[in-house]
Amino acid sequence: MPPRTESWSHLPPELLVTIADHHSTSLDVLRLRSICQSWRNSVSRDRPGDSSIWSLRIPFPVVDPLDLIIEGRYSLTKSSVCYLVEPERGQGWLVKIEESGPGRLRALDPVSTVKLGGFPKVLNLVDWRVLEIARSFSLGFSDVKKENLSIDETRYLAPKKVAVSSADGNVESGGMVMGIFEGGSLLHIRAGDEKWGNSREWQLERIYSDVAFWKDRFYAMDAEGNLVILDRSLNVEDCPWSGIPQDSREQKYLVEASGFLYLVVNKNLSLRLFYSDDSVVGCVSDEDEVSRIWFEVFCFREAEKDWVQVYSLGELAFFVADDCSFSVVADDCPPYKRSCIYYSDYDVGDSSLQASCRVFDLEKSYSQTQPDCGDNSTLFCPPSLISV
Repeated sequence: MPPRTESWSHLPPELLVTIADHHSTSLDVLRLRSICQSWRNSVSRDRPGDSSIWSLRIPFPVVDPLDLIIEGRYSLTKSSVCYLVEPERGQGWLVKIEESGPGRLRALDPVSTVKLGGFPKVLNLVDWRVLEIARSFSLGFSDVKKENLSIDETRYLAPKKVAVSSADGNVESGGMVMGIFEGGSLLHIRAGDEKWGNSREWQLERIYSDVAFWKDRFYAMDAEGNLVILDRSLNVEDCPWSGIPQDSREQKYLVEASGFLYLVVNKNLSLRLFYSDDSVVGCVSDEDEVSRIWFEVFCFREAEKDWVQVYSLGELAFFVADDCSFSVVADDCPPYKRSCIYYSDYDVGDSSLQASCRVFDLEKSYSQTQPDCGDNSTLFCPPSLISV
C-alpha cells in the first residue's frame, strides 16, 4: 500500500504562522498567503515588527548650503524587483514592487520608478510565478510633509541613493545605512545614532555617484571613477582609478552580477574629450546634433583592486537606475536580451517629461528606445497596483 500523502493545504495553522514569521517583507507574506484559501486564512496580512520600514531620527540639515534646520524622521522602505510570469502564456515582466500602505503594493518601472499603468488593479498571485531578482531601499520623509518643503529643501534633504548593510533591511541590531545626498556627499548612520556621520578620510571633497553593499562591505564610487571600500567599522580602503581618466559628468552605476561587481558608465555627453598618453589634447562639441549614447562596462578585480573593461555581458542583461541597479540571466527572463543594458531617459520632445526605457547593446554599441505600454511592449508593463 503506497504511503499516504497529505495536501500542503492541510498544514497546521501554527506551523504556517511559524513559516510566515521567517519572512521579512510584506511581499513575501503576500505570496505565502496566495498559495491557497487555508493558508490565506491562517496567516495574517499584517506582520508585527515588519523590518522593511525603519524610522530614523535625523537632525536636519544633513547638508547645509541653505542653513536648513528642520526636525524630522526618515522612513526606510524596501522595494523588491520581481519577475512576474503568467504560466499559461509564458509571459513575463520585470517590475519594482513597493509597499504603499497596509495590504497595498505599488508597481513601478524598475529603471525609472514611474508608476506603471494599463493593467487591472488586482492581480491574483496564485495565477502567477513570482521570482525576486533584487532589493533596493529608499528614504522618505516620515513626519515632515513634502509639500511643506521648498524645492531646494526637498532636493537637499532627499538622498539620491541608499545602501543598507542587511539584505532584508533589518538594521536594528548594529546595522548601518549609507546615503548619497545632494552634491555627492556620502553619509552614514547606525541604528540608534542621533546624527548622520561622515569622514574626511573618504570625503576629501569627493562627489559620489553610487554606493552598494557587496560581500559584507560598502563600495562607494566617486564621479571620477575612484572606489572607496568601507567595512562595518568604517575602515577605509582606497582604490584610485587607473588608466584614461573618467569624466566626472558621466553617470556611474555599480551592478552586482554572478558574484562580481561591475561598473557601468553612461557616456551620454555633448562634450567629448580626446586623450594622448593620458593627457587631454582636444575636445569636440556635439551641441548642434543629438549626442550619441553609449556605455562602457568594467569588472572589478578584488585581488588587484582595479577594473578591467569588458565588451560583452555574456548571458546577462543589466538594468541601471539611480536608486537600484541589478542583473538577470536573459534566457531565464524573456523578453530581455543578453549583453544589453536597460536604462531610462527623459524624452525631451515630450512636455510631460515621461521617462522612457532605452536599451544599449554592449556588443553592437547600439542604443534604441523601446516602445511604450501603448504599443503592447512587454518590458515593464504589469498591473499598476497589486492588492489583497
